[in-house]
Amino acid sequence: MATASANASANTSDNAGSHVLALKQKRRVFKRLITTVGNWLETYTDSAKERSKLRERIQRLRTQFDSFNEIQDELAILEGFEEAQTERENTTEHYDDVIATAITLLENLERPATQTPAATIRLASDSPAPSTSTTAIGVHLPKIDLPKFDGRLEKWLTFKDAFQSMIHAHPGLTDIQRMSYLRLSLTGKAVSAIESFMTSEDSYKAAWDQLIQAYDNTRALVLQHTALLINEPEMPNDNAESICDLVNHMQSHIRSLHALGRSGEDIANDILVSLVISKMGPETRRVWEQTLTDTQTPKIDDIFMHLRNASHRCQRGDTKGTTSRNVDNAEDTQRKTVTNNANRRPASPRKAPPSRYQPPSPRASKRQTFVTKSATPCKICNAGSHEAYQCRQFHDMSIHDRVQAIRKAKLCENCLRSDHTTNECRAGKCRVCNGRHNTKIHQESTTKSDTVS
Repeated sequence: MATASANASANTSDNAGSHVLALKQKRRVFKRLITTVGNWLETYTDSAKERSKLRERIQRLRTQFDSFNEIQDELAILEGFEEAQTERENTTEHYDDVIATAITLLENLERPATQTPAATIRLASDSPAPSTSTTAIGVHLPKIDLPKFDGRLEKWLTFKDAFQSMIHAHPGLTDIQRMSYLRLSLTGKAVSAIESFMTSEDSYKAAWDQLIQAYDNTRALVLQHTALLINEPEMPNDNAESICDLVNHMQSHIRSLHALGRSGEDIANDILVSLVISKMGPETRRVWEQTLTDTQTPKIDDIFMHLRNASHRCQRGDTKGTTSRNVDNAEDTQRKTVTNNANRRPASPRKAPPSRYQPPSPRASKRQTFVTKSATPCKICNAGSHEAYQCRQFHDMSIHDRVQAIRKAKLCENCLRSDHTTNECRAGKCRVCNGRHNTKIHQESTTKSDTVS
């Protein structure tokens, strides 16, 4: 019986190995197809027959790409997610380049003759003789890759300018073509901003507007670039490459700030604002952010005024709390005195004197507990003594990843702390939908529910 079971297990293992090899062979065929089409495009010579081949190969690539993704999904289960995902990303990048080149070539070939192809240079005759037409000379220009955007704020301005120049403002493209290029240009977290839109003629404008709303926030962009300026790491050594890297890094962020319309005086203000915000406590920063009504960068004087007012409010609150505690303490002392006088008996000479030790009050214990917790490492990045809602790694995540990280760290989904559950939380609710979750993990699908799905 044991031998039969071992043989069955061996046969199952052999079958699984054979299946994996078959899947990889199919994947290899698809990758070779991409390379073949790419080489063919480099030597393309237009004719009616070749143009028909071009259409057919574009369609074939698209169909095979769907099959490739199914193969990778199955390999991810059989061999592991990381290896399959790396292979998927590399092959998809190659596919995107080839399919974009093929689509652009076909669109240029099928464009009406009244429109000037993008890769055509018109040269006027040197002679003054009158002419009703110009001479069009086709020039094979080097391939220009689509700009890419992965959701990092510091990359947004460069991407927006490049995409608007190459695709958005191109007179020879339809909106459905622009939508296709937009999808090819987005990677990482940025994909989620438009993933709900269909690739259709009517979707492009709405998708582009949504991308603008998500990332074209002046205050967020300014604070991101100033924070990166301030937090630039020291040069690892004093060689020429390190010096150039430092200069290039600083100048790139300064140029981005200039592109946002910030003058030298504005940049000085922005750096001070960024420094003050980085020093605020989490609750102070949350209250300050609630006072903002637009996307403009605040003035440093306005922040100082807000902080002084916050300080005065805290002082008034402390005074009231101290007065109340003093009254309570006086009443407690009076009650204890009356009770002791009523129960007083002659002390025995052998009885030890009463201890003067007083246990710490619940308020003091609670204060000590808070200090200890704030000094523990962040439960999201496990580095640095800050709360989860201050974590840079947490802010860089997508909303879905934030929810998963909060649940993995067993934090309250409403205030992002670890000393109670979400049901026990007494903090404020989501500022968007008033649900029982933090504003930083609000999703449109949660507006009708108090929990994050």
